[in-house]
Amino acid sequence: MTAATPATVIGSLDQINTGNVKRLAPAWIFPVPDAPRLEVTPVVVDGVMYITGPNEAYALDAVSGRQIWAFRTPRTPGLLSEAGGGANRGVGAGGDRVFMITDNAHLLALDRLTGHKLWDVTMADTKEGTARARRRWSSATCAVRHRRRRTRARAASSTRTAWNTGERAWRFWTIPLPG
Repeated sequence: MTAATPATVIGSLDQINTGNVKRLAPAWIFPVPDAPRLEVTPVVVDGVMYITGPNEAYALDAVSGRQIWAFRTPRTPGLLSEAGGGANRGVGAGGDRVFMITDNAHLLALDRLTGHKLWDVTMADTKEGTARARRRWSSATCAVRHRRRRTRARAASSTRTAWNTGERAWRFWTIPLPG
């Protein structure tokens, strides 16, 4: 983490205008280790920013950039496309949990305050040999009433699936499979 001293401290967004925008400067920077690229949208809850890298999640103080906790799990060798390249698009937060998807199709629930893993569920078997199973697991999740919902798009179909405390509650195919 690198701290920068802003040239001017501006309180609220309505105070930014064409006359002072050039004086804005970064307040802090947090480099994500071993991340070839970042496609994450940060999620902020109660002043804590949650970001992800490849099979990693971080909780940061949104004001100072100080790392509160980090969660890491090993990357899976042999994956194709986006997940194999390290893409991860963020977490979902709901209640006292943060949810993330790993490159090998696992949905993890982490304690929002400590980063400890609460549960881990396998969404698909990435070892089944199909290219489709080995290449798709990089999307962000969203929390809905303390349940997990994840959208996965494929060439032929799309699903929405909900999990409740690690158990699949339901799956809905938005585009029917052939036949």
